[in-house]
Amino acid sequence: MGCASSETLKPVCHSEEASTQDFHDKYFLGPKIGRGAFAQVRTCTKVSAGPLRPGRDEASSSKPERAVKILDLRDKDKPEEVSSQLQKAAHKEATVWKALGNHPNCIRLHDLFLNNDFCYMVMEKCASGLLQALEKMPEINERGLGSVFAQMLLGISHCHGAKVVHRDVKPDNFLVGGEGGQTIKLGDFGLSAIMPKQGKLPGVFGTAPFMCPEMLVGKWYDEKADVWSFAVIVYVLLFGQFPYMPKQQSSKAMKQAIIDADPAPSFEPCISRSAAPNALMRSPDAVTLVRSLLNRDPEKRPSAEEALHMPWMSSAMRGDHMPGVDFPSLRPMLHSSKKVGAFEVRDPARDTNVDVLLNQLQMQKHGQPIPPTVSGGATSPARQPGMPGAASGMGDRRPRDEDRIGSKKSTMSKNGKDWETGSNRSTSLPSSSIGDSSSENGAMSRSCQGFRGSGWSKGTGSEQ
Repeated sequence: MGCASSETLKPVCHSEEASTQDFHDKYFLGPKIGRGAFAQVRTCTKVSAGPLRPGRDEASSSKPERAVKILDLRDKDKPEEVSSQLQKAAHKEATVWKALGNHPNCIRLHDLFLNNDFCYMVMEKCASGLLQALEKMPEINERGLGSVFAQMLLGISHCHGAKVVHRDVKPDNFLVGGEGGQTIKLGDFGLSAIMPKQGKLPGVFGTAPFMCPEMLVGKWYDEKADVWSFAVIVYVLLFGQFPYMPKQQSSKAMKQAIIDADPAPSFEPCISRSAAPNALMRSPDAVTLVRSLLNRDPEKRPSAEEALHMPWMSSAMRGDHMPGVDFPSLRPMLHSSKKVGAFEVRDPARDTNVDVLLNQLQMQKHGQPIPPTVSGGATSPARQPGMPGAASGMGDRRPRDEDRIGSKKSTMSKNGKDWETGSNRSTSLPSSSIGDSSSENGAMSRSCQGFRGSGWSKGTGSEQ
C-alpha cells in the first residue's frame, strides 16, 4: 500500500516508498465513474516512469486500470483550510480497510495518499455495479439470486471475522468484479467501525430502509446490524418492496416504520393480477432465511456465518438449489425494487470545482488533461463503492446529525425516491452472466472463485 504524506495516516502504510510521494507522481487520472457528497471515484492507471502520454505509451495499454476514491479534505466553510474532521474520517476508513486485508468478496485497497487537500484511496476496479449486473443476467430467479446473496454473505462474514461492522450494507455498496467479472464484492467502508474488545457500537449510521431496529431505538449494536441490512436486500429483491413500507416515502417515515414494526412485512411479492400462475412462488428455504434474518431481536438473529449454513445459502454455494424446479422470474421484483428506491442512480458527469483542481494537478505533472466523463456513456458505465466520505464509493461523509439526515429534503427521481444517499461508487463496464445458474460459473464454491435507481439517502450518522 502506498504511503501518505501525513503522519496520521502512516500506521496504515507499509511500503518502502517515501511518505512524501504524491498520488499524481504515481497515477494518471481517467474519467469520473462515481460521485457523492464529499468524494468522487475515477479510473486511474499506474505510471511506471515519467509522464504518461495516452496514445504514445504502448506499454500503458497493458497496465491494469484501477479506481481511486478522491476525498475532498477542505473545510466546507473555509476552503483554504483542511478539515480535521474529514482527515480523521479518512484515517478511520483506511484503518478499517487495512484490517480487512485481501478477500475475494471485498474491494481491495491498493494505495493510499494524502496530499494537496485530497485523500486518494486507490482500489481495484470492478466490472460493474450490482444493478447493472443483475439487469444483464439472462434470467433472474431464486436459483441465480441465491448465488448472488451467498457471495454477499461471504464478504459480510469476512468483515465480521475481522471485527469490522460495515454499517451501510445495501445493494449500491456491492460491485461485481474479479477474474471474468463474476465475483460479488462489498465496498465503501466509509461508515464502518471496528468492534471494541468489550461492548458494542453506538450511533445511527447507514441508509434508512436498511437500518436495523436496535440502532434506530438508540440501543448499542454489533455485527448483527449488518445481517439485518443484508436481509432487507434479500427481501426487496424477492418481494419487490422493503419489509417496512410507510405511506410517506421519506427517510424519517421509513425509520419510524422500522421502529414501530408497522405495517409488518407480508413476505409476499407485490405483483399484478395478470402475473404468471407461479409468480407468487418462493421456496420455503428462501422464506425461512429472510424471516430468520429479519428477527427484530438481535440476540436471536443468526450471524452472517450461521446464515451461510442455512439450506438456501448452502445449496446456492453448491449450485444445486432445488434442481428441476421451474422458478418464476424475479425480474419484475428487480424493477419494483428500483421504483421503491433500493438502488440509487447518479450521473457522475457534472463538473465541480474539485474536477477543475484535479485537472490542474494532472496537467502540472503529466501535461495531459483528465479525459472527459460522458454522461450515460461508455466512460461512465457504472459506479463502484468507495471508501471514506459519502458512502459506498463516495463513502467518506461529513458526519451529520441524525435528525438532519431524516429531515433533509429528498428529491424524486424517475425510478423512485432519493433517500439522501451520500456515497461514492466506482463503476465500470456492465457484466452479463452474474448468478446465471445455466452458465459455467453458476455454481459457486466456498472459496468464492468465480460464481457465479434511485436511492434512499445514505445516512451518515451520529454517534450517541
